[in-house]
Amino acid sequence: MIEGKTKKITKLDPNLAGKMWSAKVAPYPHLVNIETKDRLTANDAAIDATATVAAYKTNQTCDVFRYLMDKEIPTAFISQQDSFNFIARECEMFPYECVARRRAWGSFLKRKLQIQPGHIFGRATGGRYQDPLIEFFYKLAVAPNGEIITEDEARARYLRDGEWTETVHTDPLAVWEWSDWRAACDDENSFEEFKLKLYPPKQPGPNANTVLATVPSVITPAEYKRIFSLTAKTFMALEDAWKHFDVELIDMKIEFGRDVNTGEILVADVIDNDSWRIWPGGDHEKQLDKQSFRDGEPLDEVTEKYRIVTDYTKQFNHINK
Repeated sequence: MIEGKTKKITKLDPNLAGKMWSAKVAPYPHLVNIETKDRLTANDAAIDATATVAAYKTNQTCDVFRYLMDKEIPTAFISQQDSFNFIARECEMFPYECVARRRAWGSFLKRKLQIQPGHIFGRATGGRYQDPLIEFFYKLAVAPNGEIITEDEARARYLRDGEWTETVHTDPLAVWEWSDWRAACDDENSFEEFKLKLYPPKQPGPNANTVLATVPSVITPAEYKRIFSLTAKTFMALEDAWKHFDVELIDMKIEFGRDVNTGEILVADVIDNDSWRIWPGGDHEKQLDKQSFRDGEPLDEVTEKYRIVTDYTKQFNHINK
């Protein structure tokens, strides 16, 4: 179906699914195999390296999804096949990256200059912070002429030797226009006039002067609210898991899709060490996540961090049992 730089997704024969896998799979004729590659990319794929991380990333995703399912969070995960492959329910993926933040860091600080690095988001209740800050980013790019194009096309047109030849906005900040929708229909299950405005993800804003484009939503208001709620629930569940190891979950990104079998909204794609910032003891200098690869640390040190994270995630399902 799809092959990218870091994974390959293959559609399974629906006639074989129930025979090849467990009875648990039988209700879902539309299944895919997700295979992880030994590859890391960063900075819009300007940084690209072969690294022996596929087995670590596969095990991390499967451990995380099993943990989330125990927390009654719906995921596309079905079963792990080996250290490189797992089976998932086929989903119509939404073009949105959902980001939950407990602390202000990274690109957020470029947009909100008045916020201090490390600022904590959320209400403190009973010794636990609630309500992480949640943002959405559009998984397409805005070209210099305002055209919406895929990131692959953007790289082919404008990326040369790891540098953009013109201003291209990948993963722009997405903000839904609720007032226009309410004025049109106020039906939570209607797409009518439900649109989102796109803004630069690494420039101050958003504001009226920085709008890049307006695009129609592919989810209804009701689905938006469901995704927003599941993003917060997923973040806090994983935040609790990491606390058991004195590791702070700073922020994370997840993706959602609509199950083609049932229409259900599911946490889909993968959640691995590319998906979050995690700091042992809350110290950013001890980061264990993919940021170390972006920062140019030696590949053997980056790989070792992926191994350490895998040792942690395999313990997730023993928490509180």
